Amino acid sequence: MSRVRIAALLAAALTVPLLLTACSGGDDDPVVPSGMSGGMPSGMTSEMTQAEAAEEGASLLASPRPGLTTPPLTGGGAGGPILTCTGLDSPLAGAAEVSSRDDEGRTLPNLTLDCLGGGEAVTLGELRGPLVLNVWASWCLPCRAELPFLTAAHEALGERVRFAGIALTDSDGPSRDWLSFHGVDWPSLADHQGAVRGPLRIPGPPVTLFVNSDGRIVEVHYGAFTSARQVQDAIAEHLGIS
Repeated sequence: MSRVRIAALLAAALTVPLLLTACSGGDDDPVVPSGMSGGMPSGMTSEMTQAEAAEEGASLLASPRPGLTTPPLTGGGAGGPILTCTGLDSPLAGAAEVSSRDDEGRTLPNLTLDCLGGGEAVTLGELRGPLVLNVWASWCLPCRAELPFLTAAHEALGERVRFAGIALTDSDGPSRDWLSFHGVDWPSLADHQGAVRGPLRIPGPPVTLFVNSDGRIVEVHYGAFTSARQVQDAIAEHLGIS
């Protein structure tokens, strides 16, 4: 085997874990943060339409690539209701207020997005925490892998921490099917054009933002969570709730 062939195989082997970390959506993506790389899952291209990407993503979920294992999802296939965003921009009752320093974090952009569960649109800049804001897509395999861990953390802390999602560059049909099939128990917004990518510095889903009671982003987690404990530890560290 030639040295060139060996080098190519090594490069391919090193690339696979990076592709599983986060999905990316085009040549005009924001700069990827240091230490973080991502790309479309194998079989997808930046020229795909949203519908084509969603269809390809569904096939990937049905037949995951060898070596990738994901924990079981509670409620899978239950066809549960999709939650509305009513009250999402209101303070969470009983939530502890943690004031920010003047130099801590940045605020969410004043972008208004439709709610996948119906009802009035929501302006991101009006959201207040403690909030775990997960950016996902129905075609994103790592988003599927981390969902059970977010679900477990929500079941443990959901009365004290608000959870919400943003479906990034996805079509409403696949997004709603995904939420219903997996029984996701928090509301999600639809960002069809990827408007949040620049302001929130998102290279591709999944990305999770931690927002405090002042509406400031105090931490950004790039890539998929690997355990419920990791999610809960992040909430305790950045939002002060355990």
